[in-house]
Amino acid sequence: MKYRNKPIVVEAIQWKNVGDTVDVFAFCSDQRYEVWVDRGEFVSPLLHIETSGRPVLSAPGDWIIRGALGAYSSCSPDTFEATYELAEAQDA
Repeated sequence: MKYRNKPIVVEAIQWKNVGDTVDVFAFCSDQRYEVWVDRGEFVSPLLHIETSGRPVLSAPGDWIIRGALGAYSSCSPDTFEATYELAEAQDA
């Protein structure tokens, strides 16, 4: 049997670099989760979203996705581009 994903709309923001964490933190602001950046001494910085199930880790350039049920996930730019398309333009 073959299955197709149901077309659902998600919210997402790209974490471009360590300097643009304000918008990402605002996007992830949820009293259930703790969000921080581990700047790492020997490795690239990682954005941590501590969820009730498992931590979500994102590297600079990754997309942070808030799904239909409110769960967060991280997605590489290539996978995001292949999987998602703009559903509606955001008002300026």
